Amino acid sequence: MPLDLSPYVDPNSTAIIVSECQESVIGEDSPLEGLKQVVANNNMVANLSTLLNAARSRGIRIFHCTVERREDGYGDPLNTPLTKMMVRHGGPSSGMAPGSRGTQPVAALSPQEDDILMPRLYGITAFHETGLDHFLRNSGVKNIIFTGVSLNLAVFGGTLEAVNRGYHVVVPTDCVAADSAEYAEMLINHSLRNIAYTSDSQTIMSFWK
Repeated sequence: MPLDLSPYVDPNSTAIIVSECQESVIGEDSPLEGLKQVVANNNMVANLSTLLNAARSRGIRIFHCTVERREDGYGDPLNTPLTKMMVRHGGPSSGMAPGSRGTQPVAALSPQEDDILMPRLYGITAFHETGLDHFLRNSGVKNIIFTGVSLNLAVFGGTLEAVNRGYHVVVPTDCVAADSAEYAEMLINHSLRNIAYTSDSQTIMSFWK
C-alpha cells in the first residue's frame, strides 16, 4: 500500500526549499556543464515552477537558498576542488558577488512577493550558519519539501541536516537533479530514500487540491 504523504506535505506545517537554482549554478553562464545538461533534459525547472505556484496558492512558504561570495573573495577558504574551480571560472567571487546576476534565481523560478531569500556566504548546504533553521522552526514548520540542485552535494547534504534537526523531508524526484542522471537514480534508490520520503511533484500537488 502506498505511503500516505499527506501529513508530510500539510500546508499548515510545510515549507519548500529551493536549493541553488540560480544563474551561476544552472544558468547559461554556469561552468557546471554536466549539471546544466541534466537540468535541461529532465524538465526540472518547469516541474519545479509548477510545484511552487501550487504551493503559493495554499500559502506554503518558499525559501530560495542561494550562494553568494564576497566580491573580493576575502575569507573564502577555497578548501574544496569545487570552490577552486568556480573561482577559476568566475574570479574571486566565483561570479556570485552579492547583487550580481549570478546570485539571482533563474527567470522561471523568480521569487514572488511572499517568498524568502536565504543566501549563504560559505559552506555547502542551506542550513550552514544561514538562520534557515531559526526561520523554519519559529514559523511552525515541521516538514520540508527539498528541491533544486544538486543531489550530489547541497540537496543531499541539506536533507541530512534537516533530518538531524528533526524535520520530515519529502523530495520530489522530478524537481531535483544531479550530475549525472545515472548517479541521481543510484543516490535516490540507495541513500536518499532511507532518510527522506521520495515522490513526484504531481503526487505532492494532489494532496493540496
